[in-house]
Amino acid sequence: MMLQIGVGFAPQTLRALHKQPAQGLMLVVMADDVPQEVMATSIMLDVASSSAHAGSYPLSLVDLVRGPVCLVPPVIREADGALSVEPGLWAYDGARGVASVTHQWMVDGVVVSEATGLSFAPVAGVRAQDIVVAETVRQNGIETTVVSAAFTLLAMAQPEPARLNVASDATLELIADGAGMAMVEVIEPQVYAGQYAIDPAQLADGPVWLVPARIEGAGLAGSRLSVLHRGLAVGNSEAGPVTIAGEWQRNGVSIAGATGETYDVQSADAGGSIGFVEIATDSRGARQQLSNEIVIGGTL
Repeated sequence: MMLQIGVGFAPQTLRALHKQPAQGLMLVVMADDVPQEVMATSIMLDVASSSAHAGSYPLSLVDLVRGPVCLVPPVIREADGALSVEPGLWAYDGARGVASVTHQWMVDGVVVSEATGLSFAPVAGVRAQDIVVAETVRQNGIETTVVSAAFTLLAMAQPEPARLNVASDATLELIADGAGMAMVEVIEPQVYAGQYAIDPAQLADGPVWLVPARIEGAGLAGSRLSVLHRGLAVGNSEAGPVTIAGEWQRNGVSIAGATGETYDVQSADAGGSIGFVEIATDSRGARQQLSNEIVIGGTL
């Protein structure tokens, strides 16, 4: 809000405090709605109750000679994660020309070049940030700047990782990063140890595979292939338990009755690729994962 001293307009009421000369500056004040000319060094500004800045403010006319005077600094407000500024209250001598107001947002003392409006959408951070807005009034080549009180924006809440059910006896440590991904670190058993990135949104469609099964054995008819270790799948705990089913496949086609941990290679398998596919299922859906494949050559 700008009070243009020298014109005198409602709903502002200007009341002289002292009658001493103020370096020849003549003010127009309002008394019973009748303009009166008085000589003063300071005045009291009464702002109407309907204004956001309602109240009484003393103004030194000596300061007014130097340029625009800030009576109330701007204030930062927060709503729904966005910030807005309530502009400050200023007074200036209307006889010196038109005054203009600009704003500049700063985060931790650094100017955000594109943030010059009355609102500001802070970027998610991993730590608290001190945000201020500088309000500058320019008039006839003279400018005055005041800075709002710092608004401390706490670290943005990081997305909570989904609680995961583990289809094996692994122990999981869950870490959420700023991009909304879940970093799953498998501590034990050692065969699954490592870090894996999961998009929690994928869990809405069923379990996610972290590690495929691995098979071993000679690729010859008459030999036996074995599952060295089963795969590792995770699912959202809200979707209920994860169940795993496995079967052997030849060239991507299920081998009837071959659902155990071992498979005896047949002569009919020669020239084909044998693998072990697992299907993880919860109440939200199912996903499958194929192990490594072994190419079958001649006979043992």
